[in-house]
Amino acid sequence: MEDTTPLASLSLTHVSYDPTSLLSHLCAYLALVPQALIISYLTLLYATRELEILLMFAGQLACEAANFILKRYIREERPTRLRGRGYGMPSSHAQYVAYFGVYLALFLLIRHEPTVTPWSKVHRVGVAGLGLVGAGCVAVSRIYLGYHT
Repeated sequence: MEDTTPLASLSLTHVSYDPTSLLSHLCAYLALVPQALIISYLTLLYATRELEILLMFAGQLACEAANFILKRYIREERPTRLRGRGYGMPSSHAQYVAYFGVYLALFLLIRHEPTVTPWSKVHRVGVAGLGLVGAGCVAVSRIYLGYHT
């Protein structure tokens, strides 16, 4: 991505992206994954009141607190093209989704005991893999958009 391309802002979140690039537009929407996860957590907590969801959400918030502390300790500046506030390393978006992906994978592959069908293990491995791939996509999108190095 060249430095001369004017950036557009995704009006929902003010994520800057190259409006001429479809990949850049997709990356801007990937920035919404943490917000979607928060809505999912709160909806599940309200609807089910399950302890597992509460523990997962509490861990997610603890991960965010760790990110807040690490950013102030590491103090790596964001790339100069963007005027974002705060430090760039570690990426809050990437860390948030990575926690979710790893927790989901560990839960599905170790703790979850579904009804046994021939496809249950394949489905759990597939969903766990999708969670981890999704986390990787969010992390790469933050670099692609120029918010991190």
